[in-house]
Amino acid sequence: MCEQEGAILLRQWGIDTLSMIRADFHDPATGLYANELDVQGNRKGPAFLWGGGVHLSALVAAAQCHPKYRSWLEEYRVRLRLYWNDEEPVPGYDVLPCPKPRDRYYDDNVWLVLAYLEAYESLRDNRYLHLAEETMIFVLSGMDHLLGGGIYWKENNKESKHTCSNAPSALACYRLYHHTRDRKFRNTGNDLLAWLLDNLQDPSDLLMWDNIRVANGEIERTKWSYNTALTFHAMAMKANVSKSRRQQEYWLKQAHDMAQAALMRWWDPETGSFTNGLRFDHLLADALLFLDRVEERMEYTPKVIRALDFLHTNGPDDRGHYSGSWNSKTQGTLEKAELIDQASAARAYLSCANHLMQLQRTPE
Repeated sequence: MCEQEGAILLRQWGIDTLSMIRADFHDPATGLYANELDVQGNRKGPAFLWGGGVHLSALVAAAQCHPKYRSWLEEYRVRLRLYWNDEEPVPGYDVLPCPKPRDRYYDDNVWLVLAYLEAYESLRDNRYLHLAEETMIFVLSGMDHLLGGGIYWKENNKESKHTCSNAPSALACYRLYHHTRDRKFRNTGNDLLAWLLDNLQDPSDLLMWDNIRVANGEIERTKWSYNTALTFHAMAMKANVSKSRRQQEYWLKQAHDMAQAALMRWWDPETGSFTNGLRFDHLLADALLFLDRVEERMEYTPKVIRALDFLHTNGPDDRGHYSGSWNSKTQGTLEKAELIDQASAARAYLSCANHLMQLQRTPE
């Protein structure tokens, strides 16, 4: 299959998944999406912000594929403002629509920053850059000097600092620096990445641990694919914004070493599937594709395409809904389908389709 054929096929899979989400999860009265469907197809929720952020990223990818999906993106951009909580000390997005008691997570907010930046990059609409910068103020308000730095996970309970709040924040800082040339973003990205590697990387296999407790420095050693993926994605972005050839080569080497370690842990060479779950592995796919794009080569892209083919063949149930698994075959009708997993599938298909189209436009 040539790149153009692959892009067309992946785009169709993504649009089909996004159309299913629109039909089954969207509430026309509010413009919001349900968090989950039960086996009878009844909607529950509104979506938690984590799932909403993934869905926003899927809509951004769809808008890159075809202008007609910009209206869906614009609608959701506006409706997500219902999650904005103005309560002091720093306004930010809440876990559920407001008004409600404050319950804000730094990682939830940085997913939106990354989606807004991608929307700005593809649509060149300054509103998205403004939203990214505004939301990043809240994210960075979660950073202090305990344990030498790092961003907390949750505003109301500052007990731990997680890779899932720090790695995407480092990436977001480098991307904000790329667009604004504000050195504070580059410097903060450097601080966050250094802190991550000093505190939450397992030196035995290069993968990232989950979090560290502030009270005693105890490390929670669970490893999720997205934590490692966002860390090497940040490394590759650091290389991309560096002016020093030596720095570029160094950080790309670090990113490749970690990417190879991630594939050894979370990619099954027998089936071609990722193995850690849709809501985590779609970010692994994104990071691998970005690494190929930075260097204009196809080292990781074929593995991502093979994983997406496995997902499309085995993932949907008889209503087209995805479970949380990437590497198992869904049978019959799911008892429960969550927005975050549907959006992760749509995002993965569309992101790879856009990647292939971008590679075609890149001069040899």
